[in-house]
Amino acid sequence: MLGYIIPVTWMTNFYYQKLRELLIVKSRSLHRVVLIDGLVFIGANVDTCLIFLSNHGNLQNGFEWSRTTPYNINAPTVMRSYESILSEERLAIAPDADAAWAQIKAKADNLSCRLDSLAKISLGMKLRTNDEFISRERNDSHPDPICFGDDISRYAPIIPSRFFHFQEAIIIGGTKRPEIHRAKPKIFIQAIRNLSLKRRIVATLDPKGICFVGTVNGVTLLKDEVDILYLLGLINSNFLNVYFRKRFTTISLTAAFLGALPIPQIDKTIITDKAHHDHMMALVGQMLDLQQRYKRITGELEKQQTQRSIEEINQQIDILVYELYNLTPEEIEIVEADSK
Repeated sequence: MLGYIIPVTWMTNFYYQKLRELLIVKSRSLHRVVLIDGLVFIGANVDTCLIFLSNHGNLQNGFEWSRTTPYNINAPTVMRSYESILSEERLAIAPDADAAWAQIKAKADNLSCRLDSLAKISLGMKLRTNDEFISRERNDSHPDPICFGDDISRYAPIIPSRFFHFQEAIIIGGTKRPEIHRAKPKIFIQAIRNLSLKRRIVATLDPKGICFVGTVNGVTLLKDEVDILYLLGLINSNFLNVYFRKRFTTISLTAAFLGALPIPQIDKTIITDKAHHDHMMALVGQMLDLQQRYKRITGELEKQQTQRSIEEINQQIDILVYELYNLTPEEIEIVEADSK
């Protein structure tokens, strides 16, 4: 028996598909996985797990699984069959083995199309060096605002604090195309989020066509079947946040992962579908307005009142999203419990 402590990214990341294939299909040597919630090593930014391999192969046709914390390694285990992993896209080992959640996920997937069938998801540019091309002051040499991941909060207005010259900057990676950067409106999503964070997806609207770096994903519509505000409400919803966290073990929210998010299909010729779509647009519009107002106000009482309104609209969006996925009260309770 061999044991290793390794980053959890091997479980779902695309780059490790061949490793998963070796352990589960070819050698059938994966004996036990212990997923550890929380950082084990000082200064680390990726969660870790323990894996145990049998050099004689595994006769149980599956592996032991547990999810625990650094302070309770000896948590109870359950069996996960190799067959259940073979049915997953790219042999991904989802970080949650709960049967009730598996049914919710299957329902959402069956009612939906993938996000990447409706929108293009682009990772921002990588400059040769940031120090060389970016300034904290806007001037003739740095006329163009550029968005970083730390400029993004849920539904909040983007207030860039960094500037560069798009035409003169040397871009060595990521999205270089001006039509992607200048597109408006588009959705911005933080591209780096640690696994320990309850909120894995943080997105807002870019109505101005701001350029963005590699800590940001830009989402632009490919089709006019839905409005971009409809997508923003879904992407920021509690349900898709739980869906992403339960399905993927990655701190990098790339197009490959975000593109797999299930988006409820809408037929605007059906009255109820159009009503749901338009209601989402209205709620997200209100949320964006409230966040704009919150940034401007200075009085503490008005801030508290606006924050309460934000929380109320956020709850209404989540309720509408549950309707779009046809979740039962029992299924909603499971999702809500997992988000706390």
